[in-house]
Amino acid sequence: MINYISARVSPFSIHRVGKYAESEGVDLKENVSNIDNEYIHEMMLKYLLTGFKEPEYNAFTFSSGDETENPLFQYAAEIFEDRSVLHVHSQKIAQYLYNNSQHPNIKSGDFIMCYFEDLLIEDEMLDAIGIFKSETQTDILKLIEESHAYNVDVESGLALGALDKGCLILNTEKSSGYKICVLDKSNKSDAVFWSRDFLNVTARRDEYHFTSHYIQLTKDYVEEKRKHSDNFTKDDELAVMNASEKFFKSNESFNEPEYLEEIFETGVASDFGEFKRESQASKGFFMEPDFDISQAAVKKNNGIFKSVIKLDKNFSLYIHGDRTKIERGEDQFGRKFYKLYYEEEK
Repeated sequence: MINYISARVSPFSIHRVGKYAESEGVDLKENVSNIDNEYIHEMMLKYLLTGFKEPEYNAFTFSSGDETENPLFQYAAEIFEDRSVLHVHSQKIAQYLYNNSQHPNIKSGDFIMCYFEDLLIEDEMLDAIGIFKSETQTDILKLIEESHAYNVDVESGLALGALDKGCLILNTEKSSGYKICVLDKSNKSDAVFWSRDFLNVTARRDEYHFTSHYIQLTKDYVEEKRKHSDNFTKDDELAVMNASEKFFKSNESFNEPEYLEEIFETGVASDFGEFKRESQASKGFFMEPDFDISQAAVKKNNGIFKSVIKLDKNFSLYIHGDRTKIERGEDQFGRKFYKLYYEEEK
């Protein structure tokens, strides 16, 4: 997704954000950090950027609905106008991050903020502001060569590929809250503070998110239908998801009536529509009935289409195609069974 072969980083600021729950405070550095070594510059680019893999864009928002009231939006706009203010703003943003890290599970970490020049993103060369937090350090054994032997010491530092949290604010589409890529490796048990409380971003209304949300909506619907209908079985669910997968992978655009007609039996549209309205209201993301299908989103959600029926702890059936070749039943002793029809064994 992000090609940084021609990118440069400058300026570059690092601060220490302590654990709020233990009143550790923030250690704000007075000056910017220097990266004079070309090899270290390349390693830093790799460390900061390799975690961003999918074109899943967000945008700044605010409780009032006006993204310009989001302080990070305001700081970003000023930095894009004059990057020399980045370090001063990095101090304010590090303090803002600390103030929004009140959940006891949120760890301390190194706060990194920098300006990227010439990132190639989806065939467009863009500048970006990077905001990162590294909560994980690793110990390494360092070999120290002396005249007659090696001595061994331990050093602690940042592990390449282990960046915990980050965001890239791309200098494009400012009027829509900028295009923002977000990275967050928090455990599900942790507070979802990075995107919600700190960055205050929301998913952009684009084909990537429309596609992802509709795939998940279909999966949620058939799972809910199974819970409340004895006539809707696991193989019925797999049949719907197989049809959904086929639709998304074989079409360039999405039309809701065509989709419902192709993957569901008649008479389901109204029931599905009510489920969709309730889901949208609870998640706060409202989908369009027509949009271009994002194959990147289809690929990202490929796991949702997995067609597996798990039978007790003994068997797993993988269903990939024609459901007329599988028959479900129950014998005279109450034991459930599946009967499979095939033409050749491989």
